[in-house]
Amino acid sequence: MRKIILTASVLLTLFACQNTEEVKTENTTTSKVMRRADQVENFKKAITEINKPQYAPTKEHIEKYGSELSDERKQVLLQPAKDLIIATGVTEAELSKETTNDILNKAFKIYVSQTAHQSTK
Repeated sequence: MRKIILTASVLLTLFACQNTEEVKTENTTTSKVMRRADQVENFKKAITEINKPQYAPTKEHIEKYGSELSDERKQVLLQPAKDLIIATGVTEAELSKETTNDILNKAFKIYVSQTAHQSTK
């Protein structure tokens, strides 16, 4: 009788641990999706920020660089862009190898794909 009770308790413990792992995995996935959504929103706020008058490009900048973002505008976008890219699973080490322009381009692509995906729901 003891062996049966011991075996049953071991099996219950194993099933409980397995269910806990499944819940953890589900919570982690949900957390990542929510985090990405938050980072998309933060990037959107940064885009809104760079469109404020104090960040408007000067006439000289437009003549010299055309439509390229000024360094000041890039700096406003850089951290939210990095956070958005990292939320997709890219490590900071991988990201550190990229140029500012590459980071911003990747972030814009992610932003567009996420917002396009949201608008089709």
